[in-house]
Amino acid sequence: TTDQAYYVLLDQVKEDSSRLEDKEYLDHINEEVSRKSTYIIVRKGDKLYYAGNEEAAQQIFEKLPAYGDENLSDDSGYFYNELEKYVKQIDFTFRDGTPGSVFIVTKVNSLISRHLLIDMFRGYHSDPDLHQPDADPVDPQGRI
Repeated sequence: TTDQAYYVLLDQVKEDSSRLEDKEYLDHINEEVSRKSTYIIVRKGDKLYYAGNEEAAQQIFEKLPAYGDENLSDDSGYFYNELEKYVKQIDFTFRDGTPGSVFIVTKVNSLISRHLLIDMFRGYHSDPDLHQPDADPVDPQGRI
């Protein structure tokens, strides 16, 4: 998932951020996340350094948040409604001192369809009260 990729990359930044300059390593990470409609982008300065999905990266690259964005935290990300993308950002510094950011980009309808719809389906079919069309929404038993 997006969060798993985020924490793998965050740990890598803390351990040895220069690994994010290795395009073979980035290919490996991208291959792992691409099965989940996710890809990674690495920005060096203001230039595209690596894109796990070149075509999709071109659509979102100019909209990505700046290095050092103060809204960053482990449990937050950015949602791009018009592109249906959810993005998490990790900032780091390249060996030559250039600021860099790695972005984990996930297609939102993939996130929603796999998790939300399955949970909704399970909840609907496991709760007999949801099948009573005349039930009061406040009291699913239909009592007053």
